Amino acid sequence: MEKEKEKPEIVMEVSTKSEKGDLGKDGIIVTFDENKTISKMSKVGVYRNLIVISVAFMLGFSAYNSFSSLQSSLNKDDGLGTTGLAISYAMMLLSSLLVTPVTMSRFTPKWIMVVSLITLLIYVATGFYPSWYTVIPASIIVGIGLSHLWLASQAYITDIAKHYALMTNTKPQDKLNFFLGIFYAFTYSCNIWGNLASSFVFETGEDNSTVDVDVEICGPNFCPYLGFNLTNIIDPSTQQVYTYTEACCGFVVLALVIMTFLVTDISAEPTSSNVWNLVQQVTKQMCTSKTQQLLFFPSLLGGMAFGFVSGDFTQAYVSCPYGVKNVGFALVVYGISQSIGSVVLGKLNQYTGHLAIFIFGCIVQIVMHLTLLLWIPESSQQYVIYILATMFGIAGAVNVPVIAGLYNLYFTKNRAVALSSFRMIYSAGGAMAMGYSNWLCARYKIYILSSTVGLSFISIIGQHIRHKRKEIKVAQVFTYKL
Repeated sequence: MEKEKEKPEIVMEVSTKSEKGDLGKDGIIVTFDENKTISKMSKVGVYRNLIVISVAFMLGFSAYNSFSSLQSSLNKDDGLGTTGLAISYAMMLLSSLLVTPVTMSRFTPKWIMVVSLITLLIYVATGFYPSWYTVIPASIIVGIGLSHLWLASQAYITDIAKHYALMTNTKPQDKLNFFLGIFYAFTYSCNIWGNLASSFVFETGEDNSTVDVDVEICGPNFCPYLGFNLTNIIDPSTQQVYTYTEACCGFVVLALVIMTFLVTDISAEPTSSNVWNLVQQVTKQMCTSKTQQLLFFPSLLGGMAFGFVSGDFTQAYVSCPYGVKNVGFALVVYGISQSIGSVVLGKLNQYTGHLAIFIFGCIVQIVMHLTLLLWIPESSQQYVIYILATMFGIAGAVNVPVIAGLYNLYFTKNRAVALSSFRMIYSAGGAMAMGYSNWLCARYKIYILSSTVGLSFISIIGQHIRHKRKEIKVAQVFTYKL
């Protein structure tokens, strides 16, 4: 009788019918488990925490994304900026494998997010004195912080979404998709606010535009390892960089205050974990789980695509032909389209399922890549970069939310390990993109990215067919027993 009084938590598992659940678009059954509790939270409290976390992420990444997107242009000498970004992604990968499974089981998501935001502040502060002695250590620190920040936010939002679904007797997968849509809409809008700040700062003065531009070496022909290519990009003044860095630091500090004082901490008992066992779990999942293997290239695509936008699109297609001052404006358009796309596609996902949304995203990316390969920037065609930025934003609204949602739905028994695997693969994609950014021409980077899109498309189709076959087999067994 006592068990009946306890408030159960919603857990998702694959099946075809249940007395306690219902089959959703992606074939996920909702059942109830009484093994874990979540701190009591009203419906209003759920939405309040969702909005507060979303706003904090918007502010924090307004600084980080804008700052990192300018690294290839501001710290272009010897590839300092892109090298730092590659290291940060590499540290995200290692941290996701070796550290986050332990910390996610020992500490609550709120305080993991608070500490992680501090690492963003350390990174953007390098704008005051960019050198190999400051950028590289800060990149290591922020890489560790970012791996925790994303995992903790996913865990927190998944918990409150399931809690809300329990209170309202609705499908958890639908609420999770909707909540993630809201979260990513706010988060992706960071590309608006941070890049507006950079645009306004670098708009003034004489050192923010290119002079005697040779457009033939821009676009798909841009090769950063050739010194004369970089002569097209004129650095802004030191005072402008300082002003911009101050603005970025202000964004992160405000995010820290909001996260610390306004987010409700979800109670969770710390548990001891053996690092080696957790590493084995992640490795085992990567090597033996067919679902994980089929999600490998889609997970890799998210990191590679964002790395291309941050390190290559901004440099080869914006800074080179049109000047550093236009990077911010292009990324504002990118942020707007990504935010709107996140909400719209998140809502459509409830009716179409993930497959249709992902196929749409792949089509957008292939069309965009063909345009990037065929178009040579000209002074009279600056509007094209805003069209391309819009397409990048739509693609970004598909790549990460859809795949993150699938990890949350398919891997319910050990979510921390699954999310660590996702962030690890995503980080590997970013590290790859940044690692070869300074050594390949833009054309070859697009070839690599397009190939990854194709492999991702095949993988998602394969996973969908595999899941449907399993669903049919279970249904046949259930019918036979009846």
